Amino acid sequence: MAAAFVAMNDTYGPVFGVSRAEARTPEQADERAKKLAGQFIMDMHTHFLRPGTRIQTFVQQRKAVGKAGWNPALVDRSRPSTI
Repeated sequence: MAAAFVAMNDTYGPVFGVSRAEARTPEQADERAKKLAGQFIMDMHTHFLRPGTRIQTFVQQRKAVGKAGWNPALVDRSRPSTI
């Protein structure tokens, strides 16, 4: 995984917190993974919603994310195309 993240950083810019040393040394990657084992991770993905969409479930989920404090900029977003 570390090697894949390094490759994506090389392609898209510094998106993932990973070092080349982790990619070269599995033991170093394992050590870091153990330190992060208790970290909360939410698996999210993005949906493009056109204005006037009838798929309100995603609109409501986006509002819930804002209200939960994960992304406060989404609290008052009502139009699908604004994010």
